[in-house]
Amino acid sequence: MYFIKEKQANGDVVYRFRYRDPLTRKLRRLPVADTPHVKSDKEAKNFCLKWKLKHDAAKQRFKDRKAWEKDNLKFSELGLAYEEFIKKRAPNSWDAQMNYLHHYVLCYFITLRQIPNVNLWSDHFLEFRNWLEEHAKSARTGRKISYASMNHCVTVLNNFLKLMFLKNLASPSPKCDRFPDHLEGSRGVDDIIYKEEFEWVKSRLLELDEGELYNDFYHCLYKTGMRLSELTGISLYDFHGKKEIPKEALQREIEGHDLKVCGYIVLTSQAPEGRDIDGNVPRKPLKARKKIDAKSGRIVPIF
Repeated sequence: MYFIKEKQANGDVVYRFRYRDPLTRKLRRLPVADTPHVKSDKEAKNFCLKWKLKHDAAKQRFKDRKAWEKDNLKFSELGLAYEEFIKKRAPNSWDAQMNYLHHYVLCYFITLRQIPNVNLWSDHFLEFRNWLEEHAKSARTGRKISYASMNHCVTVLNNFLKLMFLKNLASPSPKCDRFPDHLEGSRGVDDIIYKEEFEWVKSRLLELDEGELYNDFYHCLYKTGMRLSELTGISLYDFHGKKEIPKEALQREIEGHDLKVCGYIVLTSQAPEGRDIDGNVPRKPLKARKKIDAKSGRIVPIF
């Protein structure tokens, strides 16, 4: 990690911190919410040192976990078996499930609790759910994970135990209960990106050549919650000017919050990165969907 100093319009000097993402190896800026209010180079250097020591310790714990997994029931091999298993069940989201398996499920049962006997895992389902709610954090952002992510972790746990049974490595196990569906919508956009961060990125985009176009794209991502691959693949065909949303539950939610809708977008597919040899943009089902059709689509209101 290192720091840079930015001079504001009012003459104040603000310290910003950058670090290299351990997964993608790309440089990232520390979110504004996590940036300390330091007033000197010395304080900034001390923060960088503490941050480095903290993340070095996390890397060592990861190495220790890998070494422990290798000596206990060969969990690394079971991870590969699960990858093959889940690729057939969820071809469009298997990589995300592998992330949930390693960073949450195995992290809890193997690293934290050190329970190599998977037959005993069901005795700790309640503790696992409590850990997800109170302590589990995103490996990328360091923030608490959403209830949707918690339910993904529970699903991966159940699928992993099912695989252990199919391979005759464990007895039949009860399923870990998911969190109630209504909790999945309890978090808003501010849990992902603060308004101050949005405004900061917006100001930087407008400084670029064709910055208004970039800002429009970023603004649309922020306001709709669409994924990058969904927005890059959108067309005018997906826009509808009618104010009545063709999904009753969503319509009731909008009316209950007294929101005014001027239309909606129907997403049925997304565009993977790049084009094919003929220059066409290929299509694939939405994340966690198996088909490209209206039933598998989702609706984005336009306010």
